Amino acid sequence: MRLLPIARSANGDAVFWLCDPRDPDSWDIVVFRHQSGYGEERWIRFEMRFAEFLLGTLSGTPPSPFSDASFVEPPHAYQSWRQHR
Repeated sequence: MRLLPIARSANGDAVFWLCDPRDPDSWDIVVFRHQSGYGEERWIRFEMRFAEFLLGTLSGTPPSPFSDASFVEPPHAYQSWRQHR
C-alpha cells in the first residue's frame, strides 16, 4: 500500500491518497488520527475522491475524521494562502 500525503490538520492528523490502483481518479482517501480515544481507529478510509471528501468534511457529512472535535463547528470558508498573509 502506498500513501501520498495531501493535507494535515493543526492537531497533527494527516490526510493521504491511497495509491492502490494505477488510475489516480480512483484513489481513496485515508486519514491518520494523531490522537484517538481508547478503542477508536487511528486509520480511517473513505471510498471517495478528495473533492468529495473535502466538501463532505466541511459540510458535516461524513462525520469529521479529525481528532479535533471543534473542526465540525461552522462556519467554514476556503481561504487561499495568498489571502492568509
